[in-house]
Amino acid sequence: MNQGFHSSLITYLDHLQDWSKQDEIILKTPVRAGRWSMRDIIAHIYYWDRFILETVLPANINQTEIRHWPHSELYNRAAIAALDGRPVTWICKQGILTRSGLLDEMAKRNGSDSLIIHGRPDISDLQDVAGLFSKHDDHHIRQIQHYLHAGMSR
Repeated sequence: MNQGFHSSLITYLDHLQDWSKQDEIILKTPVRAGRWSMRDIIAHIYYWDRFILETVLPANINQTEIRHWPHSELYNRAAIAALDGRPVTWICKQGILTRSGLLDEMAKRNGSDSLIIHGRPDISDLQDVAGLFSKHDDHHIRQIQHYLHAGMSR
């Protein structure tokens, strides 16, 4: 697997381990007016990591097609709703465990092994998956870092 993408995915894990030590109020406060909290961001990334572990990697191993790629907005809302009521400490712990497992599994794979995903012609192998989620992680890392340094903005 391309180390650039792999290291970017590790960066999120490193940040998550630090963020999980934040006070619960900070984790539950929206990062921006009308936006998600750190808790919600961590929760939805945890759900995407599970999707990769439970759907994408098995399809790669078995060389089977992925017939459905989730609609991002709906999947994100479902992730937040599914974790409603869960303690933020549980969400952080699950996020850390799941990302660690994902990194371990991706390290075992050849990133250029092909994937066939209906409706996603932009994703043809694990390198593409890693690239997509690295950009996604980077977006949220910047969002959270801004919040932690500047506080919630309106």
